Amino acid sequence: MDDLNEELGVGELNATVEEIDTRNEIPKELKRRRGPTIMFDVTRIRSLGDKKVMSVPAELKDKIFTTVQVAFVIDPRSRKNVLQTAGISFRQFKNWLTTKYIMPHKDEP
Repeated sequence: MDDLNEELGVGELNATVEEIDTRNEIPKELKRRRGPTIMFDVTRIRSLGDKKVMSVPAELKDKIFTTVQVAFVIDPRSRKNVLQTAGISFRQFKNWLTTKYIMPHKDEP
């Protein structure tokens, strides 16, 4: 018990455990936070925050929707969903073409 009196002081014996624990903590301002993470595979050019928005002509959207509507029974109210699915399928198809035909021959001149 004398060791506690010498360590904490006689007046500090009535302090709660939480108060004693917080006295030994380093303030948040002095703590070292995570530094910058370096990713060598990523280009260091930052974007300007502009999103690449491509506008598709309305007649092309109509043609895509009517082509799908001829092949399947679709409610006309689902036009937006059909066009979104067509866009996703087109991107997947482009990715498949790239991985099948371009990536195997990437190192060839």
